[in-house]
Amino acid sequence: MIKDVDNFLANYQIPEASRVLQEFVDDMSNWYVRRTRERFWAKGMEQDKVNAYMTLHTVLVTLSKVAAPMIPFMTEAIYQNLVRTNDTSAPESIHLCSFPECDETMIDAELEADMALVLEASTLARAARNASNIKNRQPLAKLYIKAERHLNDYYKAILAEELNVKEVEEIVFAHKEILQMHGFYLDINDKTLSFDIIIDFKAKNREKIYQEIYDSVQEKFKNYKIIITLDIDSSD
Repeated sequence: MIKDVDNFLANYQIPEASRVLQEFVDDMSNWYVRRTRERFWAKGMEQDKVNAYMTLHTVLVTLSKVAAPMIPFMTEAIYQNLVRTNDTSAPESIHLCSFPECDETMIDAELEADMALVLEASTLARAARNASNIKNRQPLAKLYIKAERHLNDYYKAILAEELNVKEVEEIVFAHKEILQMHGFYLDINDKTLSFDIIIDFKAKNREKIYQEIYDSVQEKFKNYKIIITLDIDSSD
């Protein structure tokens, strides 16, 4: 976030910088803070609770410094409440502070990609619940997910808790000839599951791959009509 906003401001791209801030605040409030409520509300002052508060404090102060050029008065109020009330030796104003610098050694790209996938899967699954008029408070037996990245048990547990399902299972196909799978659509009313697969044009066993995918999906969705659209990639 710091790096992106700094680059946009340096190139006078104010709307783009504002959009990065907005997306960051949305993720922080609707995901991190909500997911961390139990740590905030824990009894006593255990180290885990202190860590949660210190992390949020650091994020809010840093965010205020980054956003200060665009929203000077609100960020000043936040700075005075979070910093000056506790540290009188700190600069008198947020506008006297240095702009934060991005420490790229602290960036965990793999962690960010995994959590972004979890957030996207959670959003899509909630949308599927809403489309089917199934409230989130109603538990479901299993969530099937197909993604380009593998999710370990830690992230699956987050999805299971978020979506009130007992188990999260990945749909995995081991064929290296499959270049992409997309367009998944599940209609629980018509009992139909459809999706598209793109296969390398060099593959000599296309019919076998297609049949194995069909059989594997049919085994999981026994009462559904399976519709698979097969595309051949000839870009090479």
